[in-house]
Amino acid sequence: MGGAAYPANGRAVQFEQVEVYGGWNFAAELVNAAYYTAYKMKQYGMYPSLAGSNNPVNATLWSHHDVSMYLGGTDHTDPDNYWSDRAWNYFGSGYNMWDFTMLVNYEYALLQ
Repeated sequence: MGGAAYPANGRAVQFEQVEVYGGWNFAAELVNAAYYTAYKMKQYGMYPSLAGSNNPVNATLWSHHDVSMYLGGTDHTDPDNYWSDRAWNYFGSGYNMWDFTMLVNYEYALLQ
């Protein structure tokens, strides 16, 4: 058993990230994750829609933290700290699920 646990596992395609080091590796990891997410969403006829307090039921793009906040069954907060820390260390900026959603939307548009 893995992933984000019930009830999330039955609702989504998921992937796990490993912690990488180096700005280029981190950027490449994010682009690869966004492409994979967009590709799978396109394959299943889904459009990227970020989970949040206004859209927890119909959302198609969830972090483990979003699952904890809106669905329960877990108390994890990833990838928040990992993304934020790496982005700050390598690029002097933040990075969060909103940023990832924009990258997924970009990759999704390229698949059209």
